[in-house]
Amino acid sequence: MKTYLRSQPGYKVGLLLLDIVVFALSLSIAIWQSFGHNPVIEKNLDAFLFFATVEGSFGLIVYLATFYFNNLYKRHIIVRQLRQVFLISKSLLITLALVLLFTVFFFHLELVTFGRFFFFVLFICCFSFSIISRIFVVTPLIKTAAIKNIGLRNLLLVGDNKKCSKVIELFINDPYNHFNIVGIVDEAMLLATEITCNRATERFSIKILGKIDDLAKIVKKNEINEILIAIDKIPYLSLVHLVEKCIKACPVVRIYSDFLQIVVNKMHVEQYSKISVIMLSQKGSTKATERIKRCIDICCSLAALIVLSPFFAGIALGIKLSSPGPVFYKQIRIGKDGKAFNFYKFRSMHVSNDNKDHKKFVQNFIKKGNASSNSNEIKVFKITDDPRIFKFGSFLRKTSLDEFPQFYNVLKGDMSLVGPRPCLPYEWECYDNWHKNRLNILPGCTGIWQALGRSSVSFEEMVILDLYYISNMSIWLDIRIILQTFPVIFLGKGGY
Repeated sequence: MKTYLRSQPGYKVGLLLLDIVVFALSLSIAIWQSFGHNPVIEKNLDAFLFFATVEGSFGLIVYLATFYFNNLYKRHIIVRQLRQVFLISKSLLITLALVLLFTVFFFHLELVTFGRFFFFVLFICCFSFSIISRIFVVTPLIKTAAIKNIGLRNLLLVGDNKKCSKVIELFINDPYNHFNIVGIVDEAMLLATEITCNRATERFSIKILGKIDDLAKIVKKNEINEILIAIDKIPYLSLVHLVEKCIKACPVVRIYSDFLQIVVNKMHVEQYSKISVIMLSQKGSTKATERIKRCIDICCSLAALIVLSPFFAGIALGIKLSSPGPVFYKQIRIGKDGKAFNFYKFRSMHVSNDNKDHKKFVQNFIKKGNASSNSNEIKVFKITDDPRIFKFGSFLRKTSLDEFPQFYNVLKGDMSLVGPRPCLPYEWECYDNWHKNRLNILPGCTGIWQALGRSSVSFEEMVILDLYYISNMSIWLDIRIILQTFPVIFLGKGGY
């Protein structure tokens, strides 16, 4: 949380605190209007206070989470009034539904019936105060501050002249832009010393301050708040190295590049003056985040193994009736830092199969990953209509039910619930060095490319998505990926 707050502009932190105040005030009014001077409540005051505390705490967490997931803390949403009204309404309806389910599950159905007026008042108050505070106070203040150049953040552009010129032109012609573009760091360092763009009837010039080797000095000298990498014509490996240098020099780095269009298309990223930018964090996760993540992994995987055990028995029966051989399939996979481990799945193929064709297919797929392809084509990382797979096994793969034994891998500590997928040894041998960075953390049962793209992304797009996850790893992002994985599994989208 501290890392998140430290990397955000002041208005986002203020807006987060404002939303907490709005919910607390709405909750207080709802309790006062619904239960004030109620003799039943007065007789059971301790029990009611416990209920109100638990309900309020859960409600606040869900309230902030739904606002976050619906992008209500992103600046391009904050300055759009009608869009905000829609997203606030959507977030509050989701919050109310989840709080009602929580009340029924953990307390008693009668409390929902008894507190119908309470939930109604809570919704009305939250909606009214959110609209008043955001639409009529925060949004106009942000717009006014941008127009009068109040609270501008110093921005340094890093990249090539063509891409940086486009960024500058969009920024300087945006009346709500909140950045002061200090200058440009050009890795090629051409003979030009500045870039000139048009703003209305006047010319606007931005100086080229130096090369990438001077980045740390430039950031310190000019008190840079944020770096924006704007570059296209660069190899993937060079782009990775450039990002690493920028992250070392400045705590907040974002990137604008056609190379990362897959992330823009699949994730709800921030927009600066109509361009989509991708956040890159200085540290993918903290020790505290890793401990929380591990605790969640243990609790959820253990619960899943217990609760789903009857379901596992049904799958085992289906496999036995479909194909002779064992129920489970054990395979060597490559995990964190290139270490091998035993990987478990429900068997979906006939026994004694030759994997030569698959090995050749995957190796060719990885080696051709640098080649450009039509963005509308389906790029499959698995062989479609594989004759080695029996009919029930095809159903298991389509719905990802064959992956369920990996909860045991999670419990053992070989894997996490969310992370990059582990690879096969012969895949690992084909990886370039920058590809191997995708397994700098524990592999996961599901990951960002499974939830958002699955088999419809190319190999290098898969790597980019995994590197994006590592850079932005958080409990919030894990929850979002898990929630987005469910419809992919149930609809069987992209599975083979």
